[in-house]
Amino acid sequence: MKKLISIAVMVIMAGVALSAEGQQESEFGQGLRNGTGRGAGVAAAGRGNGPGRAAAGQQGGSYGFDSRFTEDLKLVMTDAEGGDLSAEEREGLLFMWQEEKLARDVYQELYGTWNLPVFRNIAQSEQQHMESVDMLLDAYGLEKAGTDEAGVYGDKELNRLYADLTARGKTSVVEALKVGALIEDLDIHDLQQNLELTDNDDIRILYQNLMKGSRNHLRAFLRQLDREGIEYEARYISPEYLKKILSINRETAVIRDPEYVL
Repeated sequence: MKKLISIAVMVIMAGVALSAEGQQESEFGQGLRNGTGRGAGVAAAGRGNGPGRAAAGQQGGSYGFDSRFTEDLKLVMTDAEGGDLSAEEREGLLFMWQEEKLARDVYQELYGTWNLPVFRNIAQSEQQHMESVDMLLDAYGLEKAGTDEAGVYGDKELNRLYADLTARGKTSVVEALKVGALIEDLDIHDLQQNLELTDNDDIRILYQNLMKGSRNHLRAFLRQLDREGIEYEARYISPEYLKKILSINRETAVIRDPEYVL
């Protein structure tokens, strides 16, 4: 599971700088999940208010997780079939809590810098993600590493990744939005990989709903980048999957099917 954090080393060593408008972003390093760094996505998200885009002035609103949604999800997971955990399933759950926390912490810091509601709202949603993962950690008797303190994780490489992302996000509003989009791009990729490693319905339903939330977050960041005239090129999910995400404006209902496919 050390491969899950290989991106942190790659990011810091490469000194990646997110590109200005019209320039392709530098490679962001290997994937958190498997270290292979698909880097497959090079599809532009497109401009304008086409399918999957809200009107330019739309900001804030629901990003797929709130307290009511989280409670409904917990009920669904409680009713779902669980089972004994493999080592990969245990490590996957523990790491997803830290990855959701990383996203929350970065967005909170960037909201403090730029005062953009999109960061505040999605940070709140990431807190709900963490609480949803917490439920299964408790159910399986797993103790998470690290604390709730911002920028502090069970692995020092994640601490360095937090510092790198926040530093780059503070250079400009556009760079901050690119950091947000990149985090969600990577989060979706990691969740896709983790789904392949479990056959427990409760874990699969959790991952399906976390991924749905991340798709909503990605849409929100891309709307903001669109307003700045910036096209985002996916780095971890496939071009086809990004196109499918953007064909839908927003996903809201709890996913109850562990085998759900967007």
